[in-house]
Amino acid sequence: MTEAIPTILTIAGSDPSSGAGLQADLYTLHDLGCRGRSVVTAITAQTNDRVLGVWPTSADVLTQQLATAADGVELSAVKVGMVATAANVWATIWFLKSRPHGDVVIDPLLHSSSGLPLLDKSAIPIFRQQLLPYATVITPNIPEAMALAGMQIATVEAMEVAAKSIYEEVYRFRGGGDRPLVIAIKGGHLRRDPVDVVYDGTQHYRLSGERLPGGIHGSGCRFATAIAAGMAKKMPVVEAIAAAKVYVTELVRKGEKDPI
Repeated sequence: MTEAIPTILTIAGSDPSSGAGLQADLYTLHDLGCRGRSVVTAITAQTNDRVLGVWPTSADVLTQQLATAADGVELSAVKVGMVATAANVWATIWFLKSRPHGDVVIDPLLHSSSGLPLLDKSAIPIFRQQLLPYATVITPNIPEAMALAGMQIATVEAMEVAAKSIYEEVYRFRGGGDRPLVIAIKGGHLRRDPVDVVYDGTQHYRLSGERLPGGIHGSGCRFATAIAAGMAKKMPVVEAIAAAKVYVTELVRKGEKDPI
Protein backbone atom coordinates (compact mmCIF):
# COMPACT_ATOMS: atom_id res chain seq x y z
CA MET A 1 0.00 0.00 0.00
CA THR A 2 1.42 3.38 -1.00
CA GLU A 3 1.84 5.83 1.86
CA ALA A 4 -0.05 9.10 1.55
CA ILE A 5 2.08 12.11 0.66
CA PRO A 6 2.12 14.42 3.70
CA THR A 7 0.66 17.91 3.41
CA ILE A 8 2.39 20.73 5.26
CA LEU A 9 1.10 24.26 5.75
CA THR A 10 3.56 27.14 5.74
CA ILE A 11 2.59 30.40 7.43
CA ALA A 12 5.09 32.96 6.17
CA GLY A 13 5.85 36.16 4.33
CA SER A 14 6.11 36.41 0.57
CA ASP A 15 9.57 37.01 -0.93
CA PRO A 16 9.60 38.38 -4.51
CA SER A 17 13.14 37.04 -5.00
CA SER A 18 11.76 33.57 -4.10
CA GLY A 19 14.87 32.83 -2.06
CA ALA A 20 13.14 32.93 1.33
CA GLY A 21 9.64 33.00 2.80
CA LEU A 22 6.79 30.90 1.55
CA GLN A 23 8.27 30.54 -1.95
CA ALA A 24 11.38 28.88 -0.53
CA ASP A 25 9.21 26.81 1.82
CA LEU A 26 7.11 25.46 -1.04
CA TYR A 27 10.23 24.66 -3.08
CA THR A 28 11.69 22.77 -0.12
CA LEU A 29 8.51 20.78 0.44
CA HIS A 30 8.33 19.82 -3.22
CA ASP A 31 12.02 18.91 -3.19
CA LEU A 32 11.48 16.64 -0.18
CA GLY A 33 8.41 14.89 -1.55
CA CYS A 34 5.69 16.69 0.40
CA ARG A 35 2.64 18.70 -0.63
CA GLY A 36 2.62 22.31 0.43
CA ARG A 37 -0.12 24.77 1.25
CA SER A 38 0.63 28.36 2.16
CA VAL A 39 -0.79 31.53 3.64
CA VAL A 40 0.74 35.00 3.38
CA THR A 41 1.40 36.97 6.57
CA ALA A 42 3.16 39.87 4.84
CA ILE A 43 4.24 41.16 1.46
CA THR A 44 7.92 42.03 1.40
CA ALA A 45 10.27 43.77 -0.97
CA GLN A 46 13.62 42.02 -0.68
CA THR A 47 16.60 40.80 -2.61
CA ASN A 48 19.20 38.15 -1.88
CA ASP A 49 21.04 40.76 0.20
CA ARG A 50 18.48 42.79 2.13
CA VAL A 51 14.86 43.44 3.04
CA LEU A 52 13.67 46.83 1.79
CA GLY A 53 10.11 46.85 3.10
CA VAL A 54 7.41 44.81 4.86
CA TRP A 55 3.64 45.26 4.47
CA PRO A 56 1.73 42.93 6.84
CA THR A 57 -1.44 41.14 5.82
CA SER A 58 -4.46 42.08 7.92
CA ALA A 59 -5.48 39.53 10.54
CA ASP A 60 -8.94 39.17 8.92
CA VAL A 61 -7.34 38.23 5.61
CA LEU A 62 -4.88 35.88 7.32
CA THR A 63 -7.70 34.16 9.21
CA GLN A 64 -9.63 33.55 5.97
CA GLN A 65 -6.47 32.26 4.29
CA LEU A 66 -5.85 29.84 7.16
CA ALA A 67 -9.40 28.52 7.05
CA THR A 68 -9.33 27.91 3.30
CA ALA A 69 -5.75 26.60 3.10
CA ALA A 70 -6.60 23.88 5.61
CA ASP A 71 -10.03 23.07 4.17
CA GLY A 72 -10.47 19.47 3.09
CA VAL A 73 -6.95 18.28 3.92
CA GLU A 74 -5.25 16.54 6.80
CA LEU A 75 -2.21 18.55 7.79
CA SER A 76 0.82 16.51 8.76
CA ALA A 77 2.75 19.53 10.06
CA VAL A 78 2.79 23.32 10.15
CA LYS A 79 5.80 25.59 9.67
CA VAL A 80 5.52 29.13 11.04
CA GLY A 81 7.90 31.80 9.78
CA MET A 82 7.37 35.55 9.79
CA VAL A 83 4.05 36.59 11.33
CA ALA A 84 4.80 40.35 11.44
CA THR A 85 2.11 41.69 13.82
CA ALA A 86 0.43 40.95 17.13
CA ALA A 87 -2.90 40.49 15.36
CA ASN A 88 -1.35 37.91 13.05
CA VAL A 89 0.17 36.11 16.03
CA TRP A 90 -3.32 35.85 17.52
CA ALA A 91 -4.76 34.66 14.20
CA THR A 92 -2.12 31.93 14.04
CA ILE A 93 -2.84 30.90 17.63
CA TRP A 94 -6.56 30.72 16.85
CA PHE A 95 -5.82 28.44 13.92
CA LEU A 96 -3.53 26.11 15.86
CA LYS A 97 -6.03 25.94 18.69
CA SER A 98 -9.04 25.27 16.49
CA ARG A 99 -8.03 22.31 14.33
CA PRO A 100 -5.68 19.29 14.15
CA HIS A 101 -2.35 20.20 12.59
CA GLY A 102 0.42 17.73 13.41
CA ASP A 103 3.83 18.94 14.56
CA VAL A 104 4.63 22.67 14.53
CA VAL A 105 8.02 24.10 13.63
CA ILE A 106 8.50 27.78 14.45
CA ASP A 107 11.31 29.83 12.93
CA PRO A 108 11.26 32.89 15.25
CA LEU A 109 11.95 35.63 12.73
CA LEU A 110 12.47 38.80 14.73
CA HIS A 111 14.74 40.81 12.39
CA SER A 112 16.10 40.45 8.89
CA SER A 113 19.84 39.96 8.46
CA SER A 114 20.00 43.63 7.42
CA GLY A 115 18.32 44.68 10.69
CA LEU A 116 14.76 45.46 9.56
CA PRO A 117 12.17 44.30 12.15
CA LEU A 118 10.10 41.33 10.96
CA LEU A 119 7.92 41.21 14.08
CA ASP A 120 6.36 44.27 15.72
CA LYS A 121 7.91 44.97 19.11
CA SER A 122 4.46 44.95 20.71
CA ALA A 123 3.90 41.40 19.41
CA ILE A 124 6.99 39.85 21.02
CA PRO A 125 5.45 39.06 24.46
CA ILE A 126 2.41 37.40 22.83
CA PHE A 127 4.69 35.53 20.44
CA ARG A 128 6.84 34.20 23.28
CA GLN A 129 4.12 33.45 25.81
CA GLN A 130 1.23 32.32 23.59
CA LEU A 131 2.56 31.09 20.22
CA LEU A 132 5.90 29.43 21.00
CA PRO A 133 4.22 26.94 23.38
CA TYR A 134 2.51 25.35 20.35
CA ALA A 135 5.88 24.45 18.86
CA THR A 136 7.41 21.02 18.63
CA VAL A 137 10.65 22.56 17.35
CA ILE A 138 11.90 26.16 17.60
CA THR A 139 14.80 27.12 15.30
CA PRO A 140 16.40 30.45 16.28
CA ASN A 141 19.69 31.63 14.84
CA ILE A 142 22.20 33.05 17.32
CA PRO A 143 20.88 36.67 17.32
CA GLU A 144 17.33 35.36 17.80
CA ALA A 145 18.48 32.99 20.56
CA MET A 146 20.23 35.91 22.28
CA ALA A 147 16.97 37.88 22.20
CA LEU A 148 14.89 34.96 23.47
CA ALA A 149 17.36 33.88 26.18
CA GLY A 150 18.45 37.40 27.15
CA MET A 151 22.16 36.64 26.98
CA GLN A 152 25.22 36.98 24.78
CA ILE A 153 26.25 33.97 22.69
CA ALA A 154 29.73 33.58 21.24
CA THR A 155 30.49 29.90 21.87
CA VAL A 156 28.89 26.50 21.51
CA GLU A 157 28.80 26.24 25.29
CA ALA A 158 26.80 29.48 25.48
CA MET A 159 24.45 28.12 22.81
CA GLU A 160 23.77 25.14 25.07
CA VAL A 161 22.96 27.41 28.01
CA ALA A 162 20.65 29.50 25.81
CA ALA A 163 18.88 26.45 24.39
CA LYS A 164 18.12 25.20 27.90
CA SER A 165 16.92 28.66 28.97
CA ILE A 166 14.57 28.97 25.96
CA TYR A 167 13.28 25.44 26.53
CA GLU A 168 12.51 26.13 30.18
CA GLU A 169 10.70 29.38 29.42
CA VAL A 170 8.55 27.86 26.66
CA TYR A 171 7.83 24.79 28.77
CA ARG A 172 6.73 27.06 31.63
CA PHE A 173 4.42 29.07 29.38
CA ARG A 174 3.09 25.80 27.99
CA GLY A 175 2.14 24.75 31.51
CA GLY A 176 4.03 21.49 31.45
CA GLY A 177 2.61 18.43 29.73
CA ASP A 178 4.33 15.67 27.81
CA ARG A 179 4.23 17.07 24.26
CA PRO A 180 7.72 17.08 22.72
CA LEU A 181 9.63 20.34 22.66
CA VAL A 182 13.03 20.75 21.04
CA ILE A 183 15.17 23.88 20.66
CA ALA A 184 17.57 23.91 17.67
CA ILE A 185 19.92 26.91 17.69
CA LYS A 186 21.63 27.44 14.33
CA GLY A 187 25.35 28.12 14.54
CA GLY A 188 25.90 30.00 11.30
CA HIS A 189 26.84 33.19 13.17
CA LEU A 190 29.73 31.52 15.02
CA ARG A 191 33.13 32.70 13.92
CA ARG A 192 34.40 29.16 13.48
CA ASP A 193 32.74 26.26 11.68
CA PRO A 194 28.98 26.32 12.25
CA VAL A 195 27.76 23.96 14.95
CA ASP A 196 24.03 23.67 15.61
CA VAL A 197 22.93 22.93 19.17
CA VAL A 198 19.82 20.86 19.79
CA TYR A 199 18.21 20.49 23.22
CA ASP A 200 15.26 18.20 23.93
CA GLY A 201 14.78 18.92 27.63
CA THR A 202 17.10 16.12 28.67
CA GLN A 203 20.14 16.10 26.42
CA HIS A 204 22.17 18.48 24.27
CA TYR A 205 23.24 17.40 20.79
CA ARG A 206 25.90 19.14 18.72
CA LEU A 207 25.46 18.92 14.96
CA SER A 208 28.76 19.87 13.38
CA GLY A 209 29.04 21.54 9.99
CA GLU A 210 31.55 23.16 7.69
CA ARG A 211 31.94 26.78 6.69
CA LEU A 212 31.25 26.92 2.95
CA PRO A 213 32.02 29.88 0.68
CA GLY A 214 29.16 32.13 -0.26
CA GLY A 215 25.84 31.53 1.40
CA ILE A 216 22.19 31.01 0.68
CA HIS A 217 19.36 33.48 1.06
CA GLY A 218 16.57 31.98 3.14
CA SER A 219 18.59 29.09 4.57
CA GLY A 220 16.77 29.42 7.89
CA CYS A 221 13.37 29.19 6.19
CA ARG A 222 14.41 26.05 4.34
CA PHE A 223 15.97 24.51 7.45
CA ALA A 224 12.75 24.85 9.47
CA THR A 225 10.62 23.63 6.56
CA ALA A 226 12.87 20.62 6.01
CA ILE A 227 12.49 19.73 9.69
CA ALA A 228 8.70 19.88 9.31
CA ALA A 229 8.95 17.63 6.25
CA GLY A 230 11.07 15.10 8.11
CA MET A 231 8.70 14.93 11.06
CA ALA A 232 5.71 14.67 8.72
CA LYS A 233 7.41 11.56 7.37
CA LYS A 234 7.60 10.21 10.94
CA MET A 235 11.31 10.76 11.43
CA PRO A 236 12.39 11.16 15.08
CA VAL A 237 12.76 14.86 15.77
CA VAL A 238 16.54 14.99 16.29
CA GLU A 239 17.01 12.86 13.17
CA ALA A 240 14.75 15.25 11.23
CA ILE A 241 16.83 18.21 12.40
CA ALA A 242 20.08 16.50 11.38
CA ALA A 243 18.64 15.61 7.97
CA ALA A 244 17.49 19.22 7.47
CA LYS A 245 21.00 20.48 8.21
CA VAL A 246 22.42 18.11 5.58
CA TYR A 247 19.79 19.23 3.07
CA VAL A 248 20.54 22.95 3.50
CA THR A 249 24.29 22.34 3.50
CA GLU A 250 24.03 20.59 0.14
CA LEU A 251 22.04 23.51 -1.29
CA VAL A 252 24.79 25.88 -0.19
CA ARG A 253 27.45 23.56 -1.59
CA LYS A 254 25.73 23.56 -4.97
CA GLY A 255 25.38 27.34 -4.87
CA GLU A 256 21.62 27.26 -5.32
CA LYS A 257 20.88 30.79 -4.19
CA ASP A 258 17.73 31.02 -6.33
CA PRO A 259 16.40 27.47 -6.60
CA ILE A 260 12.95 28.31 -7.93
